[in-house]
Amino acid sequence: MKAFATLTFTLLAVLPLGCATTGQPGHNPYDAPAADAILQRAPFELGCSKEQVSVSRLGDSWDFGVRGCGKKAVYTTTCANNFGNRACYGATLRSPVMPDDAAPAPVAPAAAAAASPPPASAASP
Repeated sequence: MKAFATLTFTLLAVLPLGCATTGQPGHNPYDAPAADAILQRAPFELGCSKEQVSVSRLGDSWDFGVRGCGKKAVYTTTCANNFGNRACYGATLRSPVMPDDAAPAPVAPAAAAAASPPPASAASP
């Protein structure tokens, strides 16, 4: 009976350690696999290339903010730890794709020409 109690106590003390994560405070080991899953889908919905899309975690949830090509959206991911292999199986769009107010406004060609100084040859003597 004493051996059973010792074994039970040892298992209860050690089992939670298998779920602990290490690393920097605030770092989630699923961030990279989640971003990879999002980057499989977001460029299509934003009309961008992968290189033009940025992904950032929104708080402690599985929600990620995605920006690119003057648009933004929120995605959520489904991730799991399969015997030490962290994987994210998909990304789901959780918001409509909207204009990104933080993105610089595109300059129309006519407005850009009006804002630029005249060529040196056009200046009067």
